[in-house]
Amino acid sequence: MKATHKIVAGVTLLAAVYAGSAWYLGKKAEAEIYSQVEQLNAAVATHLAVNLEESQAKLRVVSYDRHWFSAKINYELVVQDAEHKHQILFQDHLRHGPLPLTALGHGHWRPMLAYSELTLLPTDTLQMWFEAAQNQAPLVAKTVIGLDGATQSQLDFAALDYSDAAGNKFTATAAQAQIQYQFQKEQLQVQADLPSLSWLEGEDKTQIQLLGTMLESNLSGFSSAQQASARIQSTQLRMDWGQSTHVVVDNLKMISDYALHNELLDSAVQYDLGQIYIDDHDLGQVVLAVDVKRLDYQVLNALSQHPDLEQMDEEAIRPYAQKLLAHRPEVNLNQLTLSNPAGTSELVLRMHLAPTALDEDVSSGIDLAHYVESLQMQLQTSRSMIQGYFAEESILSSLADMLLARFAEQLQEVGLIEYDGDALRFALQFDAQSNQLLLNQKPITAEELAYLIIAMQMGGLF
Repeated sequence: MKATHKIVAGVTLLAAVYAGSAWYLGKKAEAEIYSQVEQLNAAVATHLAVNLEESQAKLRVVSYDRHWFSAKINYELVVQDAEHKHQILFQDHLRHGPLPLTALGHGHWRPMLAYSELTLLPTDTLQMWFEAAQNQAPLVAKTVIGLDGATQSQLDFAALDYSDAAGNKFTATAAQAQIQYQFQKEQLQVQADLPSLSWLEGEDKTQIQLLGTMLESNLSGFSSAQQASARIQSTQLRMDWGQSTHVVVDNLKMISDYALHNELLDSAVQYDLGQIYIDDHDLGQVVLAVDVKRLDYQVLNALSQHPDLEQMDEEAIRPYAQKLLAHRPEVNLNQLTLSNPAGTSELVLRMHLAPTALDEDVSSGIDLAHYVESLQMQLQTSRSMIQGYFAEESILSSLADMLLARFAEQLQEVGLIEYDGDALRFALQFDAQSNQLLLNQKPITAEELAYLIIAMQMGGLF
């Protein structure tokens, strides 16, 4: 056999092998896509329930037209709540592996199951989005589907510029996001970069701008052991009300996470407003961190979606609340910090609720253990910190300081706080196991504390 014949035979054999591989991987890709759609729907349903969302979202494959080396797929995403139903359509051009030419052209040289190029299609729901993108595709997603089903997606969002007859205007610069999805490990990771968003209200000239926003989100365990975390941070939020008031918040952060253990939910969220200015007046920083533990999210979700929730009275809500209390939930304000150049104030409140909290208390006195298994409250502030908020208004600063000093002295006199002339401190602790209640580190009975509060109310302090 001549050398040329051998080369032709070899090329023909390789082409046949590749064609067979493409056909096989195309069938495998189809099965993988249907499985991933089903898994994502289950994960989204759980996620929406945990977040007490009334809406529902479901993705489905409308059509799957598979050829030898490629496939055309149409998807439909339906988002529905009690009042509205939104339809979002996608079209996907899928190239079968192992080495699709389109993927090679984008620098992906590893063997893969398939390479996807997905675009949005115009619908009534998205009409405004397409108009804002100057009738271009507002979103294009390119995805590598690995041989093990793991996917890596690059999402490109078009720049937006939308305005209406009322003078309202929305603009956004082009943005990008990356998504990594591991089907077998039940893990989803999202990262997004949104350089600039701006909204102008035409009637009163109110403008809101959000600059330098980064988003990171992780979701794992798409069943009863689901866990999620999210982090959003922006370099600046600016709000302008015409020419009158200007609010600027620098270095915003929001961190949230939750872990689901069967029907019980542990969840935490923290907000950090790095620096706040109102008309160039420095108002300092704010940090808020809260969490809940052992919360029966299914009970809470059932209550939140009850059709007659707004008309339900205390007796109707009681069975739901008792089911929530059965798991001894914790509600914690771990940090509320206000700080400015003159000082810092902080509040901490932690409560471990008792399952009997809603039952009738038949004790002769006040039985705190009937309501909480533990309680901790700490408050600290200072006169100088309060004065700092009025640094540029001497009269207001003096008035606020005078009122605070008088109030603090009266509270100190009855023993409710500790006061050294500047700092005010309040601490309350209770432990049901030892049945000990402490006010500013000193033992006190629940009755004595109640009488103290009533006396102050009658004296006009509260």
